[in-house]
Amino acid sequence: MFEAALSAVNIDQINTDLNSKGFHTLDVRLSAESLKDIIQQMDDICANKDDLEINYGGSEHRLWHAHKFMPAAEEFRLFSNAVIPKLEGGMPEAHNILSIRNKPLSGDKGELRKGRWHLDSFNKQLKIFVFLQDVGPDDGPFELIPRTHKMPTKIKHAIQAKYFRVKDFLERTGKRGYQHIDDGFIEYVERSYPTQIFTVPAGTILVADTSAIHRAHPVNGGERYAFTSYH
Repeated sequence: MFEAALSAVNIDQINTDLNSKGFHTLDVRLSAESLKDIIQQMDDICANKDDLEINYGGSEHRLWHAHKFMPAAEEFRLFSNAVIPKLEGGMPEAHNILSIRNKPLSGDKGELRKGRWHLDSFNKQLKIFVFLQDVGPDDGPFELIPRTHKMPTKIKHAIQAKYFRVKDFLERTGKRGYQHIDDGFIEYVERSYPTQIFTVPAGTILVADTSAIHRAHPVNGGERYAFTSYH
């Protein structure tokens, strides 16, 4: 499934785009027809597996270690392992593949529609995303604020947005302030760094530095299916 995508990988160009913007989109896409069976598998798993992670009022279903349950997710893991360790930073092979399905929130759940902006790590963190069907404005598109992955910007924001709070260290919960960034601060950041919204065709493959400010936008009537590699 990923043979053509692997042939289209340009490591130098990916590194250039990651350094400058924080993301790179491959020039080739997976066949939309080949993805239909994967979406059906994900729906079946969400309907029948009882140990999924469920968030946002039941609208989000996460299957961790999806490569152990879905052959396509294993193919994706091998593809990601052929790319990420070769990029600057020398990250190890994927330790997890996430299969995620987002559906619309039911009822009036305004609080669950807000925010969701965060960093995965203060240090460089590379992931690959595969969007398994067309993603429009109402389908919960992935959003990333370019250049917020650069260390000088992160250091400046660390103070302004309280990326690190004293209580995070005193309580030793493993949580950090950057895991939830206030919408008001995002409005301030967007004055200098407009958000990149990934409304993309099915089969789009995205490499991203998720130490940049990012989120999955809340779904507004549509749906979103994706694989994500964790290294």
